Amino acid sequence: DAEQISLGFRPVNPVNFDIKDNILAGLRENQFDGRAN
Repeated sequence: DAEQISLGFRPVNPVNFDIKDNILAGLRENQFDGRAN
């Protein structure tokens, strides 16, 4: 896939990092909320 290849050559993409960080942060918060409740 052309998009995947271009992304592979641009590992330091701030937008991708922001999206991944937001998703990971959301997953962590959901896990903690589930354990707390």
